[in-house]
Amino acid sequence: MLTGVYFGTVEKVFSPTDSLNISKYQYEYRVQVTTGGFAQVPVNNCIRMDSDGSFDNYNDNILLPGSMVVVTFLKGNLSHGIIIGAVRQYTQKQPTIPDSKQQWKKRYNRFELSIDNQYNWLAKSDSGPYATVKTNLVRLDDSVGENLTLDKDTQTTTLNTKELVTNVKSDSRTTIDHDAVIEVKNNVTIHVVGNVTMTVDGNVNLTCKNLTAKVQENATVECKELKAKASGNAQIEAGATAKVKSPKIYLNEGGTGITTMQSHLGVIDLISGVPVTPSETVFGDV
Repeated sequence: MLTGVYFGTVEKVFSPTDSLNISKYQYEYRVQVTTGGFAQVPVNNCIRMDSDGSFDNYNDNILLPGSMVVVTFLKGNLSHGIIIGAVRQYTQKQPTIPDSKQQWKKRYNRFELSIDNQYNWLAKSDSGPYATVKTNLVRLDDSVGENLTLDKDTQTTTLNTKELVTNVKSDSRTTIDHDAVIEVKNNVTIHVVGNVTMTVDGNVNLTCKNLTAKVQENATVECKELKAKASGNAQIEAGATAKVKSPKIYLNEGGTGITTMQSHLGVIDLISGVPVTPSETVFGDV
């Protein structure tokens, strides 16, 4: 019978799915316990003392083989070993996390925090929908250029990432109460399966090198006044009929009149009797 508190060394870890695990819901340990007179006693199925003591509220982190622990026994019974703590020791190199499958989990009031053996950190709530972090600065940083920073002092959210993917399965709405600047240093492709409606209360200014618009069906432009100006050549081509309707139409306004090939073909000046020479660059019946 062992009635005191003893040092021991963890030799093996039994997960809840291990055939040698008795409880089947918590990790158990084989501990080499050092008793009085430095006798070594192997104790199987030791469990860790828990601060909450509930099936749903618990604090569970896996001890590594080689860890030095403090053990006691209920009523001195070797079959009921309880690890009540651990002490640091530096006599040997501890196993690395991937090799030992180490993990940590804390659960209380239906809220769970955990770190798995692949370095993943998880916070989730069974009942909640809210998780609140209240501080001046929140930074998620992988130390190689990928980071998200929320700064309370400057009221700024900054995201640095190589590639950003956003999937919205339902409706999406973005409201900006002040100015917005979007700068893209390479190409932009926008693909819309349905319709696009854009309403601008002020002016729209578009500056570009070349502009190409391809409309598969109809195009309609309605405005109060319309002005198109080309410093070089201008070409309007219609595969079928082209119509221009206006009370007055001016060609070459402010300059000389235009004589077209079709409108003056074979016309003779009545005064001089000389045939009128039509324009060689303007064609059509005007």
